[in-house]
Amino acid sequence: MNHNFASDAKAARLLNYDVVLNSDDPKMLAKALNVLKPDGHLVSI
Repeated sequence: MNHNFASDAKAARLLNYDVVLNSDDPKMLAKALNVLKPDGHLVSI
């Protein structure tokens, strides 16, 4: 099994953010929404 611990560690840190800035990129939008707190704010620039 190929396991990427660096990716797991990075993903574990990217959770529960109050505010996320997003460029107008549809691929990044999904990622940005995944790291927000339930009551967080997404700001698209």
